[in-house]
Amino acid sequence: MSEKPSAIADLRARYHRRIFADVLRMDAKGIPNNADSSSALSVRLAQGIAGRVNLPTQSGRLSGQSAGKAFEEATAEFIKAGFTRLAERLHLHGLNQRFSKTGPSAIVDS
Repeated sequence: MSEKPSAIADLRARYHRRIFADVLRMDAKGIPNNADSSSALSVRLAQGIAGRVNLPTQSGRLSGQSAGKAFEEATAEFIKAGFTRLAERLHLHGLNQRFSKTGPSAIVDS
């Protein structure tokens, strides 16, 4: 009998799929774009993470600015969804959540 994954595990799996689809890229040498290509340790760590998550990766290039923006958006949505689920689970009705990507000027009410 298989158990249904927890809500947080489901959110994390969706987050990983989005990161692999929208952020992570592999170059022709198999080096992920989140690695410092001049550091063998950084390359091994990034490749190890990609291997453990075990999702297909996109090839090609993505500018650092585009990758950073996509990462921020995916991460902000993951955190917001996680806190929303937690608030529901703990019956924290009316909780006014605020999330910021860069500081007080970027605060958005949920």
